[in-house]
Amino acid sequence: MNTDCDGREHVRPTRRRGTVGIALFWFLYMSGLGAIFPYLSLYFREDAGLSGDQLGVALAMTPLVGIFSQPFWGHWADRTGRRRGALVALALGAAAGYLLVWQATSFLPLVACLALTAVFTTPAMAVASSLSFAVLGEGGAARFGKVRAWG
Repeated sequence: MNTDCDGREHVRPTRRRGTVGIALFWFLYMSGLGAIFPYLSLYFREDAGLSGDQLGVALAMTPLVGIFSQPFWGHWADRTGRRRGALVALALGAAAGYLLVWQATSFLPLVACLALTAVFTTPAMAVASSLSFAVLGEGGAARFGKVRAWG
């Protein structure tokens, strides 16, 4: 990866290491989602003690926050060209957010933690897709499926 004098990152296309790295990200990200999401509503209902209405509000936080956070992060990553940095920030923010979710002991703190987590989780796939195409370079659309197949 090179950086111009204006601070924008340029990912060298067809770099095997970059391709393996983004495929690894897809694998880890989607594996994490697959491990968490099937049990999330059960956890909220049984362990956190949410009612049906509270569960609906809690689970609605992600798409509601995503309406605002996806365009913001996507615009920032595209405008600055720092897709890799944005993806790292999103992954770290999501991890920290999920740690806060597990620490929340009542409904309102849980909803606040879920909203904060959604700021980082909802744009991650779009930014990762954009970074994938940047890593793959010109003509990379034909190879995107092979990278994305990992997650």
